[in-house]
Amino acid sequence: MNHPDSSLKVLIVEDEAIVALELEDRFLALGWQSVGITPRGEEAIRLAGVKKPNLVIMDVNLKGEVNGIEAAEAIYRQHSIPSLYITASPLAEVKRRMTAPYFFPVLIKPFDDGIFFKAVTQALHFSPQPGSSSSFSREED
Repeated sequence: MNHPDSSLKVLIVEDEAIVALELEDRFLALGWQSVGITPRGEEAIRLAGVKKPNLVIMDVNLKGEVNGIEAAEAIYRQHSIPSLYITASPLAEVKRRMTAPYFFPVLIKPFDDGIFFKAVTQALHFSPQPGSSSSFSREED
């Protein structure tokens, strides 16, 4: 498996601490740098501007006033930083909440390393599209 450039930086936005640390471990194993973990969309928008990550891993359902979808869209509009959504929610529900052209890839929990790597790679090459997002889940193996 070819790994993305090891100089890349990731911001993790996840309100479950154990999941956030597990995600951080996956990125550190790829040689990436974690620039932070936050459980709130509002803080994610601020940190993205300050830390300038290459990618944001964004839980769809966050605590606080700004959900993951709103935060990811704001980060891309303000800083052109793509996100990869992670969720345990049904894909149809997530797609309904997305707005054009910000159809970031969606990674459905639980996932293995192969699916994780494929989703990260696609997210890094994100370009706003009028169509729909890609999803990654165990069912697609």
